[in-house]
Amino acid sequence: MSCKAFSLSAESQVDQHLFPSDHQKVSVITDGILKGQIDSLDHDQREKHQAIYTTQKENLDLSALTPEMGLQWLASLPGKTLTIDSQSFPFPTHLETSKEDLTRYLGEKDQIALQWVSLSDDTFKDLLSLVQEGKILHLKIQGGFAISEKQFESLINTLSKEIPLISLELSNIRLSQDQMITLSRAIKHLKDLKILTLESNGIGAKVVPPFKEMIQNCPWITKMKFTFSLFKSIPKLNELHEAVSQKNQMIDLSRNWDFA
Repeated sequence: MSCKAFSLSAESQVDQHLFPSDHQKVSVITDGILKGQIDSLDHDQREKHQAIYTTQKENLDLSALTPEMGLQWLASLPGKTLTIDSQSFPFPTHLETSKEDLTRYLGEKDQIALQWVSLSDDTFKDLLSLVQEGKILHLKIQGGFAISEKQFESLINTLSKEIPLISLELSNIRLSQDQMITLSRAIKHLKDLKILTLESNGIGAKVVPPFKEMIQNCPWITKMKFTFSLFKSIPKLNELHEAVSQKNQMIDLSRNWDFA
């Protein structure tokens, strides 16, 4: 067990209808409470608890909740995706854990969504290692931060190999124009990829030729969504629509300035 850090938002507090307490008081959520709920509640009941914890966060005290138990709770929720989201209970902001523990939290799930949660370099590398091993087939990283150069290098090294990734989403992680172009060249190695979402902002016209080439050379990607610029026009961006040659291929550029 080596979950090193799973930072929780300091202001995370939630009113809890599920416990017999005065609504004017703060409910303290401890490891023991969550462990008891994991052991005694079925999937649907845990999902209901998760929704209430999340939507009424003004009166929940998480100071006694350890990072590891927070992850165990998320791992116990139903569905095929392990979702770690700073806007949902237990409101994590940073993830630093071992590959062994991350594998344990995934369990039988083959999808992971990291939303508005930063990762340490080692955890990011371990995450990509699980992708490379085929234990994660659907990867979503969404957040308002820039990944480090070391993390980007690890990402490109992984994507440049023939890995069984089915869907990839990188949204709002401040990718530069050069990084977007580098990604477009690595994507061609992902022969099993069906869904691709890449979203950033402030990207210029230089992305059009390499992305056009990627679309033409990757007919197996059937659903694509690209966002490069929210506030400025990109010359010849419509050429990406024209690059689609397969009837079953779909491309969404709707968030770009030119199509909004």
